[in-house]
Amino acid sequence: MTTSTTQAQNAEPQNTEPAEPEIIDVLPLAPLQNGLLFHALADPEALDVYTMQSTYRFAAPVDVAALRQACASLLERHPILRAGFAHEQFDTPVQFIPAAVPLPWRQLDLSADPHAGRELERLQVDERQAKFEMSRPPLIRFAYADLGSEGGALVVTNHHILIDGWSDALLVTELLRHYRAGGRDQALGEPAQFRNYLQWLAEQDEQAARGVWRDQLAGLANGTLVAPEAAERSAVLPEVVEMDLPDGLTDALIALARTARVSINTVYSLGWSLALRRLTGQDTVVFGSTVSGRPPELAGVDEMIGLFLNTVPVVTELDPHTRVDALLRQVQARQGESLQAQFVGLSTIQQDAGIGTLFDTLYVMRNTPEDDAALDRLSADTGLLEIEGGDATHYPLTFIVHPGDTYRLILAYQGEQFSAAVAGALVESVIATLAALAAHAQAPLGTALA
Repeated sequence: MTTSTTQAQNAEPQNTEPAEPEIIDVLPLAPLQNGLLFHALADPEALDVYTMQSTYRFAAPVDVAALRQACASLLERHPILRAGFAHEQFDTPVQFIPAAVPLPWRQLDLSADPHAGRELERLQVDERQAKFEMSRPPLIRFAYADLGSEGGALVVTNHHILIDGWSDALLVTELLRHYRAGGRDQALGEPAQFRNYLQWLAEQDEQAARGVWRDQLAGLANGTLVAPEAAERSAVLPEVVEMDLPDGLTDALIALARTARVSINTVYSLGWSLALRRLTGQDTVVFGSTVSGRPPELAGVDEMIGLFLNTVPVVTELDPHTRVDALLRQVQARQGESLQAQFVGLSTIQQDAGIGTLFDTLYVMRNTPEDDAALDRLSADTGLLEIEGGDATHYPLTFIVHPGDTYRLILAYQGEQFSAAVAGALVESVIATLAALAAHAQAPLGTALA
């Protein structure tokens, strides 16, 4: 005993600091990753609106060990979920991939709490407001709440810099498959990796693509702004107003798109353009549009996990003398000219334009992979009751079109800039405008909206 004690006293002091993780890859950033990193670092104390959250509600009984392992399997299979971001010691920011990261798992027992629902809401808020440190991965964490006879809730919180909505939908399916298999579905093949897309980006002709955007924005004297400059605004989570289209209008707009030979996306984007004209008085308007960013020529891109989305400007010239159907074709043709250049980062596009901020509103047509039958089967097998959640942007107004049997229009707005009444009236006006376009496809725009 004495010998052992003496040996311990004479031994070198043990290093209690955690070992630095092994870094297996260092990669450039995708265009939108650059923008989101800028927002995350701009004000370290401010709320980061690009923190995403989804809550999975499971019926009892829940195999918590299998669920935890299913979460770990996601991190093991997808390197992007382990990514951290560094900028201070590099000329341009990079993302680095550790070989492994500890699973960020938090567990609460609310099974005997009479206020379990309220405590779950508090957990969601706490997780949503806790900022990620971009250089300390993983930028995703999991919190499980045991709700006793009500089952359990898995709260998944991550930074948007890791994944887009398309990827999130893929991860839902994969998580449930792992959980159904007891923690790891060995039948899943090796996933296609996000680094393949980054390599594709590096091979593109950026100078030619920048020229496309300079042509698109040529002659534009100023941007389209609906609120004070960003420096005067604080970061807040948006309020939301949602409205379903009235009976028959969904089909009428699909028919309009068919007869005008344009996509349904073009129809709704014209509706948003006209809303901006009412707000600003401009006959030429600019807004941001999210594009999927997934190049169809890249093998396996539809199954990749990562942030492929990009935000690009859309310029619409609203001549009241142009027929509605002709205007729709003009809008689609103009957007089609930029298709091969949609990988260019917004900051680069804006810098080349040289007129300051181009826009402060965002248009989103939701387009995620959906296999309802497969998800229904997985939900039944795993006891999944529902998934709730969402994301946000820093824009004063974000107009979202949600496809379905009946299309839903969603307007996310900053309450400091717009009231609920104004936001609701704006959505109602978009619906009225869309109805007018559908009813007067062959009339001049000014006549259709009169």
